[in-house]
Amino acid sequence: MNNAEDKARQRIKSIQVAVDIESAEGSYDLAWGYLLALQDFDLITEDQKNELDNEASSAKKTRIAELKKKKR
Repeated sequence: MNNAEDKARQRIKSIQVAVDIESAEGSYDLAWGYLLALQDFDLITEDQKNELDNEASSAKKTRIAELKKKKR
């Protein structure tokens, strides 16, 4: 794993610890933009971007579900 992937995964972790739904969505947006920039500068491949985006999407869905469950 290269440094760019490590940095992307740090952004994904920020989704997993978001304190509210807006923060989870905002953290996902930042992670997604970061992935696009990494790919644009050829720091990660398209396959890596897709894999990391899937991780970020999954983290966002999971965290939002957890936060909604806590609100009940």
